Amino acid sequence: MPIPEIPNRFLCPITLDIMFDPVLAADGRNYERSAIERWLREHNNTSPFTREIINNRLTQNMDLRAEILEFLDLNTHYIHEAIATLTTQNNHAPFIKALIKRNKDNLNRKDETGQTPLHVAVINRKTDVIDTDGNINIIQLLLREGANYKIRNNQHQTPKKLAKELGMWDMVDLLEKQVNDMEQKRQKEYVKIDTLYFFQNAQHGFYLDSGGQGAGGPGVPGNPASNVYCRPDLVGGGWQHWKITAPSP
Repeated sequence: MPIPEIPNRFLCPITLDIMFDPVLAADGRNYERSAIERWLREHNNTSPFTREIINNRLTQNMDLRAEILEFLDLNTHYIHEAIATLTTQNNHAPFIKALIKRNKDNLNRKDETGQTPLHVAVINRKTDVIDTDGNINIIQLLLREGANYKIRNNQHQTPKKLAKELGMWDMVDLLEKQVNDMEQKRQKEYVKIDTLYFFQNAQHGFYLDSGGQGAGGPGVPGNPASNVYCRPDLVGGGWQHWKITAPSP
């Protein structure tokens, strides 16, 4: 089935991506809010089209936003076909990215044969098609957005196992590299998050478990003497435990 054509009015003239927060600017055109705010800030309040100075008043276009969301919701099932037929000429990347942004479940949605978007990208060797960022191939995009690289299709194949069985060794190497890069990045982010919880919450008498929750639930103060735990994967062993005494008021 052909991929539905994206109406031009759905695309931000600056980013060329589908808009999620369209606003009407003083030059009479719609833009993604963050994109036009940055443009006006960096270009002395000049219009991207006329290059004339305009005021920075932006009006949210709720009707256009509703149209865009309805379009995405009606066409969710096209994500696999969009990936399979993606080329630098048709560039379905904005459509794919918007479907993912609208609903993260689309990252691991299975088609009638049990293939996820990542499986489809492997089967169709989508390693050389860039998105509108200019340098991200579709497999990088899917993994970056959180695609489950361990999920199995109806033949019990992960994307990596599928690539191996198809003899796509360059694809196997790419998947391994991307997964390793993503895991290293996530681990660094976890360390930052845990460190933030430790200093912002633990010193004020919060009980922190692996999810950074208080004794009475998320963000709820615990006992004055609080327990702080650090996940095993961050310290290379078992759970690490400290007893923290809340500072005097």
